[in-house]
Amino acid sequence: MLNEQEINRIKREVDSYRNIDILSYIDEVMPWMKPIQHTVRRFSELLERSEVIYALISDYAVNFYGIPYWSRDIQFAIKGIDFRQLTSILSESFFGKLVERSGCLTILDLQMNNFLTICSEPNPLRWDDKMVERISKTIMDVKILSPEDYIVHLIKRGGLREIDLAAKILYLKFKAIDKDYISWRARSYNVEKELYALIEKLS
Repeated sequence: MLNEQEINRIKREVDSYRNIDILSYIDEVMPWMKPIQHTVRRFSELLERSEVIYALISDYAVNFYGIPYWSRDIQFAIKGIDFRQLTSILSESFFGKLVERSGCLTILDLQMNNFLTICSEPNPLRWDDKMVERISKTIMDVKILSPEDYIVHLIKRGGLREIDLAAKILYLKFKAIDKDYISWRARSYNVEKELYALIEKLS
């Protein structure tokens, strides 16, 4: 878990971009992310047209929670469509199937040469009705998990980077977080202790 020095660093970093437009900031400071943005937006539009339930769940999604973060990792979780159906949709939209294993499909954006991973579950979490109800759409029309679900998703993944990112989102959105819901979600995945430790250090 994060020590006091790391918590203070996180608070300074988050406070420094509380009142900025994150997407404009990314365009200005990290212009090399534009091809990734294009792929994410194009694939999201494809899923929307096909009426597929989905959410962007990879590290790149962190940007949509208000934390600027450079990542080429593009991963979506989908629900209500199998990979055979999805592959037939992809073939008409310049996305190519590469490999399928362990409940995930790796595809290539043939326009931008970016790789995407599509999973049937928001691993390490699992779809449920409450999670689906709380999916939200960003300013770029890309759907993401609720902050509460995404924070638990990061904590459950358990790496130092993931805990750092979870702490940043939690600190940024602390007043708006549904404390009862995030506690229930964390308890469901046996990470309530880790969540409460972060809350205590950040408050």
